Amino acid sequence: MKINAYALTLLLLLVPLSGCTSDDDAMDNSKNNDNLNAYFEYTDVTIKVVHGEDKYEFKIQLNHTASPDHADNFVKHISGGNYTDSIFHRIIPNFMIQGGDFENLDGTGGYAADWYGICDGAKKSKDQCSDQKDWNVPDEANNGLKHIPCAISMAKTSQPNSGGSQFFIIPEGVVANWLDGVHTVFGVVIEGCKSITDLSKVSTSGSDRPIIPVTIVSTEASDMYFEYYESTAVDRCDILAFTIDLDQDGNPDLSPLDGEIFDFSYCDLSGLDLPASKFTMVNFTGANLSSVQFSGALLNAINFDNANMTDINFNSSIIEQSSFVNATLTNSSFHEATVYLTDFSKANFLNTNLSTTSLIYPAAIELLDCPLSLPDEWACLNQNLVGPTAKLYGANLSNLDLSGMNLSLTSSSNIIYCPDLLPSEWVCADNYLFGPEAIFSQVDLSDFNLSNYNLTDVIFDRVDLSFTNLSGTNLSNAYIGASIIHQTNFSSANLNEMEARWLFGCPVELPIDWVCRAGIDWDSTGSDIGEELTIWALNTTYGIEANWLLGPNASLNYVNIPYLINLDLSNLNLSNASFGNSNLLGANLSTTNLNDTVWINTICPNGTNSESNNDTCINQTEL
Repeated sequence: MKINAYALTLLLLLVPLSGCTSDDDAMDNSKNNDNLNAYFEYTDVTIKVVHGEDKYEFKIQLNHTASPDHADNFVKHISGGNYTDSIFHRIIPNFMIQGGDFENLDGTGGYAADWYGICDGAKKSKDQCSDQKDWNVPDEANNGLKHIPCAISMAKTSQPNSGGSQFFIIPEGVVANWLDGVHTVFGVVIEGCKSITDLSKVSTSGSDRPIIPVTIVSTEASDMYFEYYESTAVDRCDILAFTIDLDQDGNPDLSPLDGEIFDFSYCDLSGLDLPASKFTMVNFTGANLSSVQFSGALLNAINFDNANMTDINFNSSIIEQSSFVNATLTNSSFHEATVYLTDFSKANFLNTNLSTTSLIYPAAIELLDCPLSLPDEWACLNQNLVGPTAKLYGANLSNLDLSGMNLSLTSSSNIIYCPDLLPSEWVCADNYLFGPEAIFSQVDLSDFNLSNYNLTDVIFDRVDLSFTNLSGTNLSNAYIGASIIHQTNFSSANLNEMEARWLFGCPVELPIDWVCRAGIDWDSTGSDIGEELTIWALNTTYGIEANWLLGPNASLNYVNIPYLINLDLSNLNLSNASFGNSNLLGANLSTTNLNDTVWINTICPNGTNSESNNDTCINQTEL
């Protein structure tokens, strides 16, 4: 019998969902005292993988209680030998490794190992679905399990109940919470998750396919086993009772296997010694964390809102995707800490030194007190942290002189008042800051007049640019991705080395020799694009075709012709364009102007690699 903090958290979440799997007496007894008791059903699966000469091994605990059909399906694929000699065909660093297509080995095949009542995504009788290749597993995505580090989840298309055999595993330190409730998590890697992290970093082609195959050489499933968890009442504020040393380094860690957030809100945790700990998805809202030692810690998706953190020590820690809104950080220490995508709005930094802190995309507006000192190129102005990568959403910049500031990679919207002065070639208009290297993500710039702006190296990510005037604008080295460009005016714009792909609609006007061409339908891409992006795409107004802007000097990275089945590269002027990490197998380039085109690690139309042809695909365009 195993009893641990993870089991307790899983128990609290799943007992109402799982029903009675133990004998009646044991479960009846649990209702008459302060204990919570339950049985859980698991199978352990050991998978061995090779990548070139490197060998990896990891063990997955499948959760039959939370995901009975998915766990059963996976075990039956293992028992049938389906995964042996298959590959991880798609790997994206800091996201996941995907495999399970034993049929085609490219992400287009696979099916359920048994009949689960679903045929081609629809409920049918087995008599109506004689071809096993149409069998699917019904979604169990609302089982409470989350896409936390080391979780295994079912890959599928954007349609419900379309999973079969493909799966993906999340590496250490990654929380893919936008997939929660969409894809079904059915287990977690309990041994060897570092192997997943290492594999997520292998070199890949433009289609995210490993250049050197990552092959499953053996799989083994244990017999199903039962674990009986018994938990007496535990003080929810006793944080050390919930921690476990996941990586055997002698330090406490919190990363719930079931994805439920550990809740220590309003607890008195002052003075705790938690150096080099690894915490994921923990709620410290309103807690007293004064004098806590978090030096060297890895903190991901942590809520510190309204917490008292006076004299806290974050030295050499890494803090990612967390929130410190209205937190008291008086006399706190962040020496050589790294802070990434974290919100400090309305926090109190009185007597806090951030001069050696690495600030990467922080949101810190309306601060109650500014830090004592800041890194070079940063300043606290009007109680806002302003500097490279700052997120200035809703900031009050009235009466400020920002002419000497580095605003590269800043993002902004709903600026309350524009500053008096900005750096050269920057403009404040319609409550946004526009300039070189600015970032715009998920904002509405439709019908804006951005004519003749300097937007070199700008990033437009999921932005509505419909009817926007970009005529004469300098967009060299810009990136426009997953954005609406319906009736956008690009006339006379500088598009040198611009990359523009996965777009909705087409511009009303483009510079000479530039064209807008379709690549693929969004609703056919499924998880190959990413569920969050696919959902956003299907909610746009201007159709579901993913379009590309193509022309001379264009930057064309990760073009995958076998996947972008509609993308026509014939009769174009791609002179001085650059293809990087692309797969052009089968593309028709025979009538395209390729003068001085650059080829970097690209598969040519005839299947050869540009690197083996003196870094070119010239004379390699015929099949």
